[in-house]
Amino acid sequence: MDTTRNLLRTARRAQLPVLLLPALLAACGTPVARYQARVPAQVDVGDIQRVAVADFDGLPQTGALVAAKITEGIVDGGHFRMFERSKLDAILNERAFQQSDHVDPATASKLKLAGVDALVFGTVDAYSVDDQTGVTKVSTEVGTGEYETIHEKDREGQVREVRREIKKTVMVDRGYVLREGTMGVTFRMADVRTGEIVAIRTETVNFSQKTWADERRKLPTKDVILEDLASRVTHRFLARIQPQTVVRAIRFEENENPNTEIGIRYAKAGLWDKAAGALRSAAVASPAVASAHYNLGMTYDALGDHGAAIDSIERALSIEPKDKYIQALAEVRRSADHAAALRSQEQGRN
Repeated sequence: MDTTRNLLRTARRAQLPVLLLPALLAACGTPVARYQARVPAQVDVGDIQRVAVADFDGLPQTGALVAAKITEGIVDGGHFRMFERSKLDAILNERAFQQSDHVDPATASKLKLAGVDALVFGTVDAYSVDDQTGVTKVSTEVGTGEYETIHEKDREGQVREVRREIKKTVMVDRGYVLREGTMGVTFRMADVRTGEIVAIRTETVNFSQKTWADERRKLPTKDVILEDLASRVTHRFLARIQPQTVVRAIRFEENENPNTEIGIRYAKAGLWDKAAGALRSAAVASPAVASAHYNLGMTYDALGDHGAAIDSIERALSIEPKDKYIQALAEVRRSADHAAALRSQEQGRN
């Protein structure tokens, strides 16, 4: 912040062209603070509270792993209560529902009696991890068999003559390995009380990494890739059926009000209430400075006070209608919509 002020003062004193100021300020870097926010599920599954997860069809290793990842994600998410897998195995003696878009009535009845509201099941449609090999041309230096005498300093600083082989650059063949993986899964979530499929989605994720053939050991093993693919594909489906915690970033704008620097420091430390207090003081003291209102609005958004955030961003726009503020206003309004949807989803389960 101090560096930015000094650059601004220097630019003004030197009467530098205005177009040079963005380059000067860019050298200082944009202050960024991050915070966690809850976003609603992409699909409102109603009042479902207790969920059971069946092993997915497919290769035994993949189906069980995907089910385990879904279970882990639901437990960590805290939105649903999990039905014990050990008890579920005794109920799911009929597996015909795995390939269909419904749960058979007999299984649904057993699940309802056990207090289960919904069953998550599905199929691992595709899984593979394969290596492709090839050869490409790379440049390298090789000796020519010819030598030259050069002068260089030794460790004591004394100059001495050294004979050195003359090198030349040539193109040579070098082998490479491309390891690629893919996993495709069809997920289903059925409300066993009604038999209705409330969420269905096919997700596909890919992995690709390339290295030289003589460095093949640096590539992740197939087991590691399987774990990564299963984690990523299930994360996508979990975002559809339950709220998620995401990390958002605020790119603050600096100005000459000392409270701005204090507020940004508080925000970077995660002390958002204190940040709002300092940035509010900056906005009151500098009512004609757009960045002061923008900073305050984004801080209100982080605190969940979306109405105040919208007011502040609109004030910034009225002073300086630039694209960044227009985008910020859209983001804040989207945050307000997410908050309303999240409240609705939470209330629907109570």
